Amino acid sequence: MRISIVSSTPLAATPAPGLTTDDSLRCRVLADLIGFPPEIPRDADLVLLSGYPVDGRLLAALESCNASAPHCAVVPVLAAPPADQVVQLMQAGAPDIVGSLGAADLDALIGRVRERLRRAALPADAVRTIGLVSAKGGDGATCIAANLAAALSRCPGTRVMALDLSLPFGDLEIHLTSEQPQHDLADVLAQIDRLDATLLDALSHPVGEQLRLIPSPAEFERFIEVKPPLVGRLLTLASQSYRFVVVDLGGGTDPVSLSLLGHFDQLLLVATPDIASLRRASKVLRMWQGMGRDTSRVGLVANRVTAHPEVPVTRFAATLGLPVLREIADESDGVSQSLLEGAPVLVTAPTSAFSRAIRHWAADLSGVQPVEESLWTSFKQLWRAA
Repeated sequence: MRISIVSSTPLAATPAPGLTTDDSLRCRVLADLIGFPPEIPRDADLVLLSGYPVDGRLLAALESCNASAPHCAVVPVLAAPPADQVVQLMQAGAPDIVGSLGAADLDALIGRVRERLRRAALPADAVRTIGLVSAKGGDGATCIAANLAAALSRCPGTRVMALDLSLPFGDLEIHLTSEQPQHDLADVLAQIDRLDATLLDALSHPVGEQLRLIPSPAEFERFIEVKPPLVGRLLTLASQSYRFVVVDLGGGTDPVSLSLLGHFDQLLLVATPDIASLRRASKVLRMWQGMGRDTSRVGLVANRVTAHPEVPVTRFAATLGLPVLREIADESDGVSQSLLEGAPVLVTAPTSAFSRAIRHWAADLSGVQPVEESLWTSFKQLWRAA
């Protein structure tokens, strides 16, 4: 990886991240970002901008780099910027933010950039990390995320992490379990500096043998501890530890979600085929594109599809310019029962068109058929939830 550090003043010492023999690190001093040299990002995979305030010059430099060298990650070095500045930086094209030039922060950032480069080189059908965004409230992204994660975990030898980033108050867990998880996202992020695969397993909630869950914080005081760079580090580790990582991103417009859009092999816009969802989905896509986000891996999941939708699915997708990845039949009764019993629709309505579509989807992603649960296993799950 080619790394350049551009700083406003000379660095006291050259940073010493863990690099390989194929990596290179260059340092350069620019007192001002006006007229930022375009050859810097063109000749690098990662550029760090250190010592610059969040003002028009920094934002213009980010926009210029994103236009002239879209392959390069240009990352500001800022210690705990406020949320409004994070949004400004993301809108200008910053894919990430790093807190310092310390070895630990740089190693984590370099790992995320390597993962980004790996994903960019993958064929479109090579999927490990899946983010789901709901076009509007009630379109069912959380339900789809929970049941897809559950179905994937039934595929032999397939470990799955379900992560709730529908902030501030997600409810992914009520679609999967009637138990109260002992730890949430804030607990996991508090251990990020010592987090490894074993500790991640210990802090996440078991839902069956191959499925783990990290719920979102339940209190606002804990929600404010969720910082985009920390979540990025968590997602990178989870993708290395599990075959699939399924993430509920809520509406996809908060600072955390916006910072993570480039981390997913597949980004799914879940929408009910009606006019209200079409308007909201169009706005979300325009926002992402206006921020310079790559939408080439975004696909449409039409949910709650009836025999006569308000907007035909093909027309809905054509208006958005997205491929239709899945059509999921309406299953209102099964979803209601799922919420009452704290179990996936796969358990409460296993023979429904909804469940069949989710199982087929999981089989296509994993390459193996999910193992069907016996009636006795389903009965035990429902009995525990009662």
